[in-house]
Amino acid sequence: MCLEEEVLKRIKPTPEEEERILSVARELVERSCAIISELALNAEPIIVGSVAKGTFLRDPDIDIFIMFPPETPREDLEKLGLEIGKTLLPNGRENYAEHPYIKGEHRGFEVDVVPCYRVDSGSKKMSAVDRTPFHTEYVKNSLKDGQKDDVRLLKQFMKGVGVYGAEAEIEGFSGYLVELLILYYGSFREVLSGSGEWKRGTRLFLDKDSEKRFDAPLIFIDPVDPKRNVASALSVDSFALFIHAASEYLKNPDVRFFFPEKRAAEAYERILDEVKRKGTHILGFEMGRPDLVPDVLFPQIKKARRTISQRLNDSGFPVLNSAYSAMEDRLVFVFEVEVFRLPLVKNHYGPPVWSRNSGDFLKKWKNSPRRVEAGRWVVQIAREFWKASDYLKKAVEDSNLGKDLNGVKDTYTILTGGEIAKKYPLLLTELLFPVFPWEV
Repeated sequence: MCLEEEVLKRIKPTPEEEERILSVARELVERSCAIISELALNAEPIIVGSVAKGTFLRDPDIDIFIMFPPETPREDLEKLGLEIGKTLLPNGRENYAEHPYIKGEHRGFEVDVVPCYRVDSGSKKMSAVDRTPFHTEYVKNSLKDGQKDDVRLLKQFMKGVGVYGAEAEIEGFSGYLVELLILYYGSFREVLSGSGEWKRGTRLFLDKDSEKRFDAPLIFIDPVDPKRNVASALSVDSFALFIHAASEYLKNPDVRFFFPEKRAAEAYERILDEVKRKGTHILGFEMGRPDLVPDVLFPQIKKARRTISQRLNDSGFPVLNSAYSAMEDRLVFVFEVEVFRLPLVKNHYGPPVWSRNSGDFLKKWKNSPRRVEAGRWVVQIAREFWKASDYLKKAVEDSNLGKDLNGVKDTYTILTGGEIAKKYPLLLTELLFPVFPWEV
């Protein structure tokens, strides 16, 4: 038995499991119909996504869309959609994409109940999710039975590599994009091989190209709505990582590409020895985690990481690498900087000697030694922040980290390298000893 057949045995539902999944999905549709009838609404529930397409893995999410007529006011669509979802999933929680929906659990499966408009075509969508039923039908009508297993393999490969999912946390390949890639190339192996020809800006399409231009690492024209790039959520890093992983797998297939080993943290002493060997410095901060859905939280986390890194760079503490961890109750940010202490003074450049402002500059700095350099006045002044940890404190306090992260700034604590090594050794292990998932 080849490696990919072994993987399929682990990820593909058995006939009994498949029947249970479909039975639960049908039950949810029937219950939704009953709720809609009780409320005397003009709406229709349908199953969409991988369960409807037959491309699901074991333990899939079940997506139920509640389709309302186009004349339904947006406010009513959201309100009634939530009411149906909460009645169907009493344990559900309100989430938000373009508009609210309910996420909950039923008989051991994660379930999304999403309101949408019943439109004539994907290009006439009134909200972002309205084209999803058309995606489902397109894949059901286009994908051959044998290709469903190729979709499963590609999904699991991307999960193992860490690039599966269009959500903000991952910025990877959506399930629909995976299905289109299989349709385009024909099989799991052919997608991997084909990605070797990808360059930033590669443009793919199935039925016909679009006149619309896109600025993205990968462009795949949506056959349901040609004005849309299915790969719009894909980051350049996820794009590049997939290309590399595909190349490595084709050279040396290994089950770890699909099921990577869980990484263990290095010992405290080894972490400190590595920092000492490199001559770098570790610092960071932790803060409370706002109660937000991931697609709202993670863009702010990534913004905070970029912002603080840039502030440290601009203030003389160059950042070599950085990382974050979003735990259940807190967020942790870690930075590896080239220097921890700067000189107590720095050059302060004034106007040219012949400038009308020259006198004001000399008066302001009359007690400081002055010199002329390239025609300008220069004085040495005391540096306000000469320790990276002190500057990090200022940067966290006065930077815009994101609307909701700004709201929990009062919970932040600055952490030294030793503290981070003790409290979060796995985070520092990943920062200081980077390996790809399949190399663990």
